[in-house]
Amino acid sequence: MSPSSLDALMLSGQVALWSLLVSGPLAVALAGWMSQSQRADHPFMNSLILLPVGLPPVVVGFLLWSAFSAHGAGGQLLHEWLGWTLRLVPDGAVLVASVMVTPMMIRMLRPAFEAQCPELLATVRTLGASPWQSWWSAWWRPRWPAVASAWALGFAAAWGESGATIMLATLLPDATRAATVPLALWRETPSQAWPLATCSVALAMMAVALSEWTRRHWRTQASRAHRP
Repeated sequence: MSPSSLDALMLSGQVALWSLLVSGPLAVALAGWMSQSQRADHPFMNSLILLPVGLPPVVVGFLLWSAFSAHGAGGQLLHEWLGWTLRLVPDGAVLVASVMVTPMMIRMLRPAFEAQCPELLATVRTLGASPWQSWWSAWWRPRWPAVASAWALGFAAAWGESGATIMLATLLPDATRAATVPLALWRETPSQAWPLATCSVALAMMAVALSEWTRRHWRTQASRAHRP
């Protein structure tokens, strides 16, 4: 494997980790809110939050470029206030991956959050548990396998996100210096791309397998909890 391919693997791994740090807690918070709030269960609100799942990735990339690049109103304000300018790596790649991955994880997490009785947390508090103990035992422990499953699949999706990233690469000036896996595969010849593609398939298989294992663990745990 060439040094450029290794650099692409490392950079894509960093982008996926940063995206997960951004989108993971946000997906958990939004999924919890949407599963408990009647206002959040409105069809328009659901459609708005989950909209990136149905949009072509290139459209997402174009919209983010329009909003946050130096040519967009949001990008100009951020540059004036904070001196920040959108770059493809890591800013743009993390941004597009987070936008694409967050609604996917929300979609996965909502059934797990909705399956539990909302009064359980208050019931545990009446038995003398502290707020931390009640949150840990009644909220987090039954849900952590579902959260781990969503995060593992989210990492794989952020790693392989290509359409929006490539769209940004055609629009941002620093694209020639970027070397994420999607961009490296886009630029390499077929013979040079095989090692990078093989590593990507192997990593995706491990992430999806971890997601499936934790999903099965959550299902087993949930079925035990509902037994009389």
